[in-house]
Amino acid sequence: GMTAMGPKFRDDARYESRLKALREIGIRGIEYAVEWADVEPLPGCFTFAEMDRQLELATQMGFTVILRLRSEFPRYTIPGWVDADYLCQQDGTVSGLLASGPSYSPCDEDWIAAYTNFQQTVARRYASNKAVVAFKVPQNIRESFWIDRPFRYQFTDYSNSAAAGFQKYLQERYGTLEKMSSAYKEQITDWSRIQPPQPYTDA
Repeated sequence: GMTAMGPKFRDDARYESRLKALREIGIRGIEYAVEWADVEPLPGCFTFAEMDRQLELATQMGFTVILRLRSEFPRYTIPGWVDADYLCQQDGTVSGLLASGPSYSPCDEDWIAAYTNFQQTVARRYASNKAVVAFKVPQNIRESFWIDRPFRYQFTDYSNSAAAGFQKYLQERYGTLEKMSSAYKEQITDWSRIQPPQPYTDA
């Protein structure tokens, strides 16, 4: 199989020529990158004309297709209207990842709702497509060795969304500040002041 993604593959004529070249060397399966920014340029406004044409062409030429729902590179695959928290280091700062910018926090509820809607909309439209055999959903956050030390090979997030999620978890678990204080053996007077634990510090 082959994977094609990015603006240089969006021209129909070029796409067709590449499929012909792949078919000539015996390849019959491709991974088609579905760029979120392309198919949902405005909230709830989806455009599938290009995908429909290109998947129809793939069907006619005998290819099977895996749809890759891309949203992992904020620079050009995530719509500009998406407003969400970024994954943060211990000190609250946000570093760039490679050349593509920071990752969104997986704890942000607005982000989760928007991304889930994108996934579900694409899946509903193409689940019965003759060429499509599977959907691939890449992760949306990077291993933290790109952004956070000494937390190597862990997913760590100290964004406001992560803190709010941690506070919500504690409220659901303990119910009252009194029970929370008793469990942690310290006086806690405000849920919003509780921060995620930081087991390590920079030397």
